[in-house]
Parts: sequence; structure tokens; C-alpha cells
Amino acid sequence: SIPKKAILTEGEEEIVFVAINEKTFRCQRIQTGITNADDVEIVRGLKPGEKVVTDGNFLLKSEELKSAMGAGCAD
Repeated sequence: SIPKKAILTEGEEEIVFVAINEKTFRCQRIQTGITNADDVEIVRGLKPGEKVVTDGNFLLKSEELKSAMGAGCAD
């Protein structure tokens, strides 16, 4: 599971940003499962141990959209 605040939407899909290193991030589509007050189960799209962005992810999304011009996230 990951913090609920790490999840953004792109159209009808849910996405997160995965940290590759301190300055590089990858946009990733996910599928969620059970949700509680703070956390969300990830059914598909993340590997155990991958670190997701919880603060500043809206800024990353806007930068991703500008640079990709609608290319979207990885599957």
C-alpha cells in the first residue's frame, strides 16, 4: 500500500510518480484496491520497494504534461 496523497488522476486512470533517483522520476499507471483513511492498496503497476512521490507530485504532473504533450504515463 502507499499513501493516498501519492495518487493522481490522468483522465480516468490513476497514476503515481516513482523515484528513480533524487532528481529523476517516472510517471506510472497503477490499479488500486482496498482503501482506508490514509493508504491505498496497489494491485498493479508498482513493484515492492519502489518509492513514490507524496509531496510535489502535482508539480511533477504538470511538468510531465508539458514535456510529453499528452504522451501520458507508462503502463
